[in-house]
Amino acid sequence: GAEYLNSSAYLVENAEASKKGYSGSWASFGAMSGMLIASLVVLIVTYFTSHYPEQDWMIWRVPFVLALLGSSIGLYIRLCIPESMEYIVYYADRPKPKFKSLLSESVTYIKNNKIQSLYVFILSCLGVTTTFQIYIYGPMQARLYGNFQNHEIIISNIISLMVLLGVFPLIGNLSDKISREKIVVAASIGFLVLSQPFFNFLSHKIFYQLILSQALIAVPAGAYYATVPVMLAEMFPIKLRCSVLSILYSIAASLSAGLAPLLSMILVKKTGVASSPSILVFTLIATMFIIIIYRTIKPEKRCSLTTLKG
Repeated sequence: GAEYLNSSAYLVENAEASKKGYSGSWASFGAMSGMLIASLVVLIVTYFTSHYPEQDWMIWRVPFVLALLGSSIGLYIRLCIPESMEYIVYYADRPKPKFKSLLSESVTYIKNNKIQSLYVFILSCLGVTTTFQIYIYGPMQARLYGNFQNHEIIISNIISLMVLLGVFPLIGNLSDKISREKIVVAASIGFLVLSQPFFNFLSHKIFYQLILSQALIAVPAGAYYATVPVMLAEMFPIKLRCSVLSILYSIAASLSAGLAPLLSMILVKKTGVASSPSILVFTLIATMFIIIIYRTIKPEKRCSLTTLKG
């Protein structure tokens, strides 16, 4: 989880000032491309296991071999890739801090910047929660309550992910021209509008509605996932950037990835309302908007007090 934001920070640090948003969006493109490949592999495995059941002992091992290969490539890149130019320049005339010192400074920074840290935490929670609801929990609800076939769910997932990947570079480029926070707000409003219909259509048993709803919600999702990692990277000084982001994002991702599908399932079972999991999205977005308003008002109050004292 933390490596995802670190890779985004690396791309941002290596990019030109006018292309940081576009460059950083490719980290999200890479992460979700992995999910698309996984969906394609699942579709192929499902096909072959249903047509050649006597060979399923071997077919089910293929994804693990591919995962091992992909992990090996990722590890090689992680170990061999050079530091970013921004990082090299920063530490050219400074000693590099030791791990314990860096960890202590990171924790202190989080304590001294509570609102900013909470903002990062909520942004991360919303990103992970929506990802799991759309692409992990959503297929489960479609299977259990919509009685869709496995291949229908996987095809819908693949189409949605293709839309998502198409949005990333477009929004990444746009985020270099307008405020990134405005894009995040617009994407969040998109979640508010589309999350209820999305969860409803998961239980409607109509295939084209499943495809349409999942493809539509991929648009605000793509805008959000392309922009937020770049925003987060730019919030922190380079010395503490990766360590602070790793701490906050790891906690947020662990909680959201574990709780979002579980709470979504409980909400549907207890309420009997197909769209009830959208409550989680509404709650996180409401919290995010409150923090944004607070961050906007607070500097204005400081300016007013300074003017009065002057």
